[in-house]
Amino acid sequence: MTLELLKVAKMPYITLQAAAMWVEIRRFYSRGLRLNVKPLSRIRMRGADQPLIMKLQATKRTSLDLVLIMLMLAWCTPSAAAPQQDDTATIDTFIARQARRERGEEYRDARKVVAGDLTRDGVPETVVLYTIESQRGTNNYVQYVAVFARSNGRLVAVTHTEVGGKSTRSVELTSVDNITIHLETLSYGPKDASCCPSVKGTTEYVLVGRALRERKSRPPQRQHN
Repeated sequence: MTLELLKVAKMPYITLQAAAMWVEIRRFYSRGLRLNVKPLSRIRMRGADQPLIMKLQATKRTSLDLVLIMLMLAWCTPSAAAPQQDDTATIDTFIARQARRERGEEYRDARKVVAGDLTRDGVPETVVLYTIESQRGTNNYVQYVAVFARSNGRLVAVTHTEVGGKSTRSVELTSVDNITIHLETLSYGPKDASCCPSVKGTTEYVLVGRALRERKSRPPQRQHN
């Protein structure tokens, strides 16, 4: 007899719905029916989207308890996506508050998040490049880098700084390693329009205490024959 559970929905903290499903499974199993169970309701497990596709083969009646235990363990096990969603919510809140102060809004598609150790403690910080635009109804935009550290399992904002923007330069977060944040830049040449900086370069930021300091990369030296 085949017991199939097909679940592609949001799963919750274990509640009465899970217990009800347990009873329902046993009832159908006792009747010797082929069971194709879908979730009785949409509920969440700690805010995590957890797609679950399980196929369990029960060949003997005595294996029912084992099958059900496996099913409930899969149902109740917290997903790694839960803390990730918490992290995203923390970052969202931080940026939204700043955007309100500037009377602008975040250009969400430009956000980039990279993890890396900035303090040599072996615990990675979270580095976020984000853009706030349309301040006070203008066509301005400013790029920022923020650093978040983990405290008691949650992200906490450490600092942020302006790194680029309209009429200054455009930046792209590339990596975080060797306690350094690496950025690629596009600066303005003499004939560049405000929309289109064209001079390529790189720069770096390091965390000193609770502040970010820029450490400009030296241009590569030309080799002489």
